Parts: sequence; structure tokens; C-alpha cells
Amino acid sequence: LRAFVSRLVGAFEHGQVAAILALLAEDAVFSMPPYPAWYQGRERIADSWLMPQDSPPGLRFLSTRANGQLALGVYKLEAAQNLYLPNCIEVFGLRGDLISEVTSFRNPELIRVFGLPEKLHP
Repeated sequence: LRAFVSRLVGAFEHGQVAAILALLAEDAVFSMPPYPAWYQGRERIADSWLMPQDSPPGLRFLSTRANGQLALGVYKLEAAQNLYLPNCIEVFGLRGDLISEVTSFRNPELIRVFGLPEKLHP
């Protein structure tokens, strides 16, 4: 699991979209409650999820657990403050070595609930 997290985080932090997509099962599902829309399949997820647009994407990640599943606290660089501030919590369902489901909770306040730091320094 540590090796998987390292690959996933490394791909995101270095803007490697192809590597991120390679970690998704072909039929993976992405949702972002409370929004009703959800997406299935690598291509549809690539168009909806927080995919890096350039490298480096200005994101940092800290690993945690949510209901026994892998989760990442996502932090986004706020250049004016020179800090990475909370963005969301992403929870991953795994099937073997691939991500079968991503649930993105776009509530920065959840960072505290998971005991993660409220800011990260570059």
C-alpha cells in the first residue's frame, strides 16, 4: 500500500496525468458528494477529477485512512501566502493494484477531522 500511495502521490505532484490514469481500473468510478453527477471509466474521470494541468501542479498530499480505506488530504498552493492550504479529502476504493473508486469530499474543513495539518510549508 505504501508503494501504491507513493506512486499515486508522485504522479500527482509531478503532473503525470498518464501515470495517474494508469492507476485507475478501466471501469473506475468518480463521485463528489453532494453533487449528483458521477463518472465511470478512465476517460470520463480524466475530464472531471482534479487532474494536473501543468507540471508541477501546485498540489501536495498527505496519506490517511477513511472508513478503513486509503484517503489523501489534498493541499493546494496559495502563492500569495506561500503556503499549501487544505483543498479536499479524497477516498479511494482499491481492487488489486488499481483504483476502482474515488470519492472526493471538497470540504477543506475535513482536513482537521482527519487530524491532518491545517497548512503545509513549501
